[in-house]
Amino acid sequence: MNLIYLYQDVVSWNNFVGNALNKEGLKELYINLVKEETTEIFDSIKSNDSVEFLDGVCDTLVVGSFLLAVKKQKDFKDYDLSFRKVNIEPSINYLKDLLNEDVFENIEKALSLVEDIGYSSGLNIELAFKEVMESNWSKFPLIDSVNPLNEVKYIENQGRYSNVRFERNIDLNGNERYIFKDGNGKVVKPSTFKEPKLKEFIPESFKIFK
Repeated sequence: MNLIYLYQDVVSWNNFVGNALNKEGLKELYINLVKEETTEIFDSIKSNDSVEFLDGVCDTLVVGSFLLAVKKQKDFKDYDLSFRKVNIEPSINYLKDLLNEDVFENIEKALSLVEDIGYSSGLNIELAFKEVMESNWSKFPLIDSVNPLNEVKYIENQGRYSNVRFERNIDLNGNERYIFKDGNGKVVKPSTFKEPKLKEFIPESFKIFK
């Protein structure tokens, strides 16, 4: 399993939306995102929801890897990626402890632990992570495919975000796309967003705790 190229893609995705590693406010934003996404892992345990578990693991790898990049002020070219078989339930409890103590200080340990949890689950975390990143890139419609003002109305009408604005940028393939952000600078989903299809990566026989 190789996650490094996906971590690099996370950094590229953030560069595309204007999140350079030294940008002011990213530390606080991504600390909150790590708390938010790990909560999905914890909630999936209570409900025994395997799709939510996989989604939470992948989303935590996304936001956790970028928070680590912000902390280290570098990408993942020299990242030491190794996996250990762990018992998932006590590892989940240890993850809670790490994040309750200090998310930023413990992000490297926490990210490594989530890698091990994903690896030990037996699910194909790499393919699921790739699906999530493809979904994340779908947040940026081509400029000739939507009316940006209509998209702002669509997003705000969902009731979750306010003060939505849009920007334009060129992706790695030379395509000009819209980026939509809320008043806090968080990238939000326009109507063209495609949810990741994670259920196909989970066998019917899968159990979070074996």
